[in-house]
Amino acid sequence: MDSVPVFYRGGSIIARKETHRSSSAYMRSDPYTIYVFVDATGEASGTLYIDDYESFEYRNNVYNYYGLKYADGALNISKLDVAADYSEGSFTIAEIVVYAQNEGVSRAVFDDSSIYPVSYSVSKTYLKVSDLNVAVRDLLDITFE
Repeated sequence: MDSVPVFYRGGSIIARKETHRSSSAYMRSDPYTIYVFVDATGEASGTLYIDDYESFEYRNNVYNYYGLKYADGALNISKLDVAADYSEGSFTIAEIVVYAQNEGVSRAVFDDSSIYPVSYSVSKTYLKVSDLNVAVRDLLDITFE
């Protein structure tokens, strides 16, 4: 079997590392692909936890815990636990894929005013923003226009 079918519930946001490696420690600096599965109300949410992959320092708040929220055509990423501080805990986004998004979207505008083009799947079931290489440390807002 070469693939495993997966069901994602509408309203979920999943952050995945797409490069397969022999251990999670080797994947530490790999970028994430953010998958947004919009529900019937046009919203989705999820979380992302990052630590050093090795120690038990999470007990001393050495981790980062992010909330991902999609609503009104915008994706917001923010820290959920402000007491946590893993200084190396920033992460990089390589792609954003939004399922069940309106076809009228042509670009993604980031809070630093950078603009990225949007492409659609052939079946128009999802849009994709590729080649991002955007680092996230504390907060990021992305608007789909």
